[in-house]
Amino acid sequence: MVAKNILTVGAVNDVNGGYLPLQGPASVQMTGFSSYGPTDDGRIKPDLVANGWLLLSTWGEPNYFAVIAGTSMAAPSVAGSLLLVQEHYEDMHGSDDFMRAATLKALAIHSADETGAADGPSRATAGGR
Repeated sequence: MVAKNILTVGAVNDVNGGYLPLQGPASVQMTGFSSYGPTDDGRIKPDLVANGWLLLSTWGEPNYFAVIAGTSMAAPSVAGSLLLVQEHYEDMHGSDDFMRAATLKALAIHSADETGAADGPSRATAGGR
């Protein structure tokens, strides 16, 4: 079961340098390990996707860095971006004034880049990246 009001993040393969000239949004491909919808009640999940393939991250072994993959690599990218949006909103509207969670979620989903071969939301790549 998928909670209704949370922001779910899926993982896509890296798109070096952005969209390919001829493929455009179709060059964004889900990783083999990322789950996607629709949910049993027809909702499109994940809500957003981000690069989750072979990213340099902190690690608990010697050298303390490793190249790893997973939705656990995609979600921090989205979370960090949304935190910057909240920080900008606070700068514009005054101290301790933040967007409501639903507003931030809607802004993120509706301003994401197009992904997938077809226009509009996709059951595989959600609203975009």
